[in-house]
Amino acid sequence: MCTGKGSVSERDLVRSQYLHLIPRGWWVAPLVLVLITPVVLFLYDDKALYAAGYLAFLIVYFFVLLPRRAQSIHRDYSALTREVTVSLRDDGVLWESEQTRALLTWPEIRRIKRDDELLLVYPSKHIYHVVPAHFFANREEFEDFGDAIRCKRHCDELTLGHAGL
Repeated sequence: MCTGKGSVSERDLVRSQYLHLIPRGWWVAPLVLVLITPVVLFLYDDKALYAAGYLAFLIVYFFVLLPRRAQSIHRDYSALTREVTVSLRDDGVLWESEQTRALLTWPEIRRIKRDDELLLVYPSKHIYHVVPAHFFANREEFEDFGDAIRCKRHCDELTLGHAGL
């Protein structure tokens, strides 16, 4: 099975905050509209100062507050700096360190999100585990790890769906 080892860096945590905020599904269109409307108003209506304020808030939030919050969490939560081993098992995903051992079973994994550098594994809507690509020896192992979780979740959903028939 796939196994990775390492510790979550401050940069990983900041990136995870951004990845977590990327909407999926039907949320994309309304969010784009909410973000584009102030820009259009600001460019075409010189009296739309509220649009400039809105844009300033978004810029400060995404480029100052969000990274600072993630950096603060990383400094305050010492478990993030400990080396952890994450591995796939038949019954779920296992996180192990010197102090803790946690198994997230396949039915407990609600969803995953990933990009080129991170995999977020969600046991609930707003709580996630961060698995960076640098935990693995190479990109292929990282991709295989994410694909295996996605496949296992999908296969379990299909099996559970057919079991009720």
